[in-house]
Amino acid sequence: MKFNPHTEQIYDLKIFNSLIEKAEQLTTILYMKIEDDPFYQIKYSLSNVSYLSINPKNIILTTKVSGRATTYYFTLDGTEHTVINGGQAYAQLVKACSKNSWEILKDYSQHELTVKNIGMSNGKFLNKQAGLLWYNPNFNNKKVYAYSYDINSAYLSCLMNKIPRTDYIKDFDREVGENEVGFIFNEDLTLITRGYANIIFDLVDTPDCIKKFAKLWYGRKKNPDDKYHKKAKTIINAAIGCLQYHNPYLRSYIVSSCNYFIESLIDEDTVICNTDCIVSIKPLNLKVGNNIGEFSLDEGYITINKLNYEADWKTAQRGKLKKPLLYKFENGRVIEI
Repeated sequence: MKFNPHTEQIYDLKIFNSLIEKAEQLTTILYMKIEDDPFYQIKYSLSNVSYLSINPKNIILTTKVSGRATTYYFTLDGTEHTVINGGQAYAQLVKACSKNSWEILKDYSQHELTVKNIGMSNGKFLNKQAGLLWYNPNFNNKKVYAYSYDINSAYLSCLMNKIPRTDYIKDFDREVGENEVGFIFNEDLTLITRGYANIIFDLVDTPDCIKKFAKLWYGRKKNPDDKYHKKAKTIINAAIGCLQYHNPYLRSYIVSSCNYFIESLIDEDTVICNTDCIVSIKPLNLKVGNNIGEFSLDEGYITINKLNYEADWKTAQRGKLKKPLLYKFENGRVIEI
């Protein structure tokens, strides 16, 4: 039975623990990771089961014990949570594309050829299509004055002009032609724009529905007065991220296109970069502005330590939480540290 739970953030650990206790008394609690099982919501009725997900930054309880199907969030660092998951974000993208003349978001999760060549685990394609992370060892542990260019909504910008039409497979095992893209079946599902590819799709103009989706949510992200402002960034990123469960080709096209673009800008003056940002000791000929695909510009002093850095405009510590944890989950309850 599928359910669409209401979402609510709980800040008081006593209240959150009382909800867990009530769920234990009235239902069977299943401990799981939501991101490992995107179909968890349709497996069991909430009349008999509650779901508890233990994550590095938050604890999530989905239950019906208070009368209404609700997903409760408790953040371990006390910060506000956007209370929206990948499935809900992806649903917004699916809805936007539903009336297009061809199936933009074709689901390959059960496609025999794709599953055989890529593989799946817990409903997720194994290929990561990882974002770019790179630093220049010549600048390591040196303080330099630099210019940081950050693409406005990089993932959306890759969808604004062209998109692979994945509702059908055009060909296999040949050179990629004009207005085509291909992919190599390897652990990265490498995007091929020129050369030999294992699987080939037509590259077509982006349908208007995708452009409308991008402009709508980017506008909400930029407008602090919009009621969906706090959710907009999550909607954009999680919707694209959820393609990993459904359409790995479209996911690879988006992430790889961002990577390839930033890689094309790297030279001896580059200090550090990632999928949507590049930092250089010299100004770059990039369009600075507020629109999707344009760049926001910061400048000042930066010191990198490999992929970590401290800059006048930002500090980035890979793999570390931005705020210290105030709570932890132990013996089935949230407790203060």
